Amino acid sequence: MRRDPSERKRHLCLAKPALVLLLVGFAAGPVSMMWLRGEAPFATLHALAGSLAAGLFAAAAWVGRRLERGASRAFDVHAWLALAAVAGFVLLP
Repeated sequence: MRRDPSERKRHLCLAKPALVLLLVGFAAGPVSMMWLRGEAPFATLHALAGSLAAGLFAAAAWVGRRLERGASRAFDVHAWLALAAVAGFVLLP
């Protein structure tokens, strides 16, 4: 399916800062567990689900970067990784 080139440009402009913010939030979770709650940083199911989501987002970003540079044509892989990562948001409180 062909898309408008402006949609691609908008996706690239929004996805990069969104990924940075997401990963900063992911890094803040274990810090919060240790310093604010005094608990082990990865001792909960929430931490496992968050780690999985962060990994999926990072993988989608890596594939997306290869797509942006023309080093890959794996559009479907990028889409499925992102879908799996976003689907996990329903599980996180």
